Amino acid sequence: MIRPRKLQLMLIAGTLVASGCSSQKQTAVHDASTGASARISDTSDRGAIIRSEQRFDKQIVRDGGSPGAVSAMPKAVAYRMSGDYADNVAIALTADGESILSYPAPTDLGKDSPPVSLGGGWWLSRCGISANSVFTTYTYATYSALKQAPSPEELLKAVIPGARVTRIERLSMTPQQALADTAAVCAELRALAPAMELPK
Repeated sequence: MIRPRKLQLMLIAGTLVASGCSSQKQTAVHDASTGASARISDTSDRGAIIRSEQRFDKQIVRDGGSPGAVSAMPKAVAYRMSGDYADNVAIALTADGESILSYPAPTDLGKDSPPVSLGGGWWLSRCGISANSVFTTYTYATYSALKQAPSPEELLKAVIPGARVTRIERLSMTPQQALADTAAVCAELRALAPAMELPK
C-alpha cells in the first residue's frame, strides 16, 4: 500500500543517513511496525515494497500460544459498502476527499484479493480496507495486470461517485482465523450489529 506523504519523509531520512556511504541512488526503508525493510530506487514501483499481508493495521490481541502473552498481530476487518463494489479496487482518501492517503501497487493484488461475502451486505476484507476507502472503476483483474500503478490524478478520476465504505468493524481475530471460520465472524458481527441479517 503506497502512502505518499509518509513515504516521502522516510525517503528523505534514508537519504541523509546513506549520504557518503553509497554512490547508487538507492534508499533503505524500514517499517518499524512490521520489521520489514527494502531497498528502492528512483525508478522502482514503491508500492511493491509493502505486500498485501502488511496492509492490515497492527492491533494488540492476546496470543493463545502462551498464557498471559500479548503481541502485536493484525486484526481482521469486516465492512459494508454503498453498493456492489466487491470486485472494484479500493483506495483511501483524506477526509475532504481531495487527496489520496494510500493505494495499492498492482503487485499487491491477485486472485485472492477480492473480499469474502459474509451475507447481509457484510464483507471480509482480504487486502486492506479503512473507513476512508472509496472504490474505483479498476477491477482487481485489470489493476493487477498493470505494469505500474496509475498516478494519483488518474486514480482520483477513476473513483466511482458515491462508492464508499459505509460501516467497518475490526474483529477480535486475525485475518487468517477469520478466513478459516467465517461462521465465527458472523457471530461476532451479530453481537456488534444485532439488527443486521447475517447467516447463523
